[in-house]
Amino acid sequence: MRSVRPPRITPSPFQLIQTPAALQERIGIEYDKARFDPIVTDVKFDARYNARVRGGISAKGGVDPAIDYSPVSRALFDACYEILTPLIEAWAECRVVRSFGYGIRSYGRGSVLHLHRDRIDTHIISCIIHVDDRSDTSWPLGFLDHDGKHHQVHFERGQTLFYESLCPHARLAPFEGEYYRNLY
Repeated sequence: MRSVRPPRITPSPFQLIQTPAALQERIGIEYDKARFDPIVTDVKFDARYNARVRGGISAKGGVDPAIDYSPVSRALFDACYEILTPLIEAWAECRVVRSFGYGIRSYGRGSVLHLHRDRIDTHIISCIIHVDDRSDTSWPLGFLDHDGKHHQVHFERGQTLFYESLCPHARLAPFEGEYYRNLY
């Protein structure tokens, strides 16, 4: 099988920043009112990972992965786009077009995010806003850059990661804690 390298779009395939204060405040207001419900999708056995998988997430010990979700308002998505787009474009050194956004995903104890690349039609340059966690230990995002070099990105609350999401990324160590929450 031939390995295909992702196209090189930015000078550096990722950048971790502090979420701008005005945006962090707006996220906090909505997060204080958030209600998390389980993501309801089929759980299937995936032989590649020898695990039961829901949406690219599995859990250790053969249990079904626990992924919850809380929607956010259109106003918050608009604020994310307005505040983050100039920063993303400065980092990427190119224009970006708004294509997709998710609410807040909450991952439970034992969650594993399998190595993957995001969708080429809508997710070439992406961002992760780390909203909150109750973790026993850091849950790093493993990231392979254009040259195949492995990086581990450790998040703190209130940080945002810009990244080329066609570069392979994963969280292969099982999550240790009550929850881990990101806005995409």
